[in-house]
Amino acid sequence: MRCLMLILTLFSAPRAAPAAVVSLGFNTLPSAQGWTYSAEGPSHSGQLESNIWSTDGTTLSMNTMGSPLVPPSLNTYSQTGLVNSVNSFEVTWRSRLLESQGTVAGGWGIGVALGTQQFTVGFSTGAILVAGSQIPFDAMAFHDYRLIGMPGMDSYSLYIDDDLFGSGRSFQKFPSGNYILFGDLSGTANSRAQLVAFTFKQVPEPCTIALLLSGLSIALQASQRKHRL
Repeated sequence: MRCLMLILTLFSAPRAAPAAVVSLGFNTLPSAQGWTYSAEGPSHSGQLESNIWSTDGTTLSMNTMGSPLVPPSLNTYSQTGLVNSVNSFEVTWRSRLLESQGTVAGGWGIGVALGTQQFTVGFSTGAILVAGSQIPFDAMAFHDYRLIGMPGMDSYSLYIDDDLFGSGRSFQKFPSGNYILFGDLSGTANSRAQLVAFTFKQVPEPCTIALLLSGLSIALQASQRKHRL
């Protein structure tokens, strides 16, 4: 009976939220895959999705070059309700910028929002904007990016081609909410960008799973010893 009670306690204790995994395909535009297309603000309001975005089966292309440089504006794809406040998350993508316009990085970018915590990475052809700092970087070549956010610690780490590029606190860039998004994040910058891979993952912490399995193993061993006696 004690064994049964221990098992029930382990499985009824508060646990991390279920895993969320979202991968982008390239045979259709994201709006056909459950993403919400938004064109907002004086720079992008009224822009048709088909005029800005296109895909050839392997590459998703965005072109907002020539839009008015007037904030606040967005031309993005987003999904809401996926991010939780318990677990770390990871966003991986492969992209490049062919052109950019404006004085700030953000005409192309990736964002993850969790309440007032915002984890965003903005790009121009020659710089990356992360956690409020604009850092020189050649974004015109394809690179593999990995953004790890830790909501409980309010911190992030950004890796480029498996090398740590920067880390620090989250940076509030967008209105508070719960979503992931990508696209043109700024009305003061425009870009012509290409994306060839994108995945968002948020899974239970390994230590939580290990602790659960360890407790279950101990309970089962105790039960087996009791039956042998």
